[in-house]
Amino acid sequence: MIVRFKSRTKSIFKITIMMLVICFHLLYLIGCTREKTQTNTKYIFLGVAVDVSGSFENNSQALTMEHFDQLISILSLTGGELAFGLIDARSFEKLTRLQIQSVTGRLDERARINQQNQRFIQEFKSIVSKQLNSNRAQYTDIVGVLERFHLFFNEPQVHDADSILIIITDGIDNGPNKHKKIQLPPDVRIFTVGINKVRADRLLGINITSFESIDAAIQALRMN
Repeated sequence: MIVRFKSRTKSIFKITIMMLVICFHLLYLIGCTREKTQTNTKYIFLGVAVDVSGSFENNSQALTMEHFDQLISILSLTGGELAFGLIDARSFEKLTRLQIQSVTGRLDERARINQQNQRFIQEFKSIVSKQLNSNRAQYTDIVGVLERFHLFFNEPQVHDADSILIIITDGIDNGPNKHKKIQLPPDVRIFTVGINKVRADRLLGINITSFESIDAAIQALRMN
């Protein structure tokens, strides 16, 4: 009986050791996967410009707060910055900006970051909601908003980030600088909505992807 008991004890001990080894190995693999995912995930710098001039008033491409909710959810996955500007009579105005931190760290750190993100998001959405309901401009200064985004995408922290501009306009610029050519940094990808290819090429140059709708552009960003 004693021999059998010792034999059974040894077997249980061996099985326990094997299970522990397997558990530690699985934890190691999970850690490596998370580290790899974080390494391959890029911070996103996203610009959004929408035409609020009279010529675009009857266009079906209406930017809504629901669209911003979708964009914010995308940025929340990696962390990033969102800048918004109106295309109106005076487009070279300060952009409305939102910075979202990726939620990482200890449980208390994650709670603090998430709380801060939510506060910044609500402040941003409150301002943007008022901007979207502003009066229609008498003429369109597309060059002005491009100049502003040129500053945004040339900021030092943008380097090595994924940089994208979504511009929603018919491309008709009758502002004071309509013949001026603005070249965004070459690594900025431009998503256009509501503008034909000829105008898009003339205004924006390279790295252009055209979309039929705002939803389609956001879906492409989500699959990025």
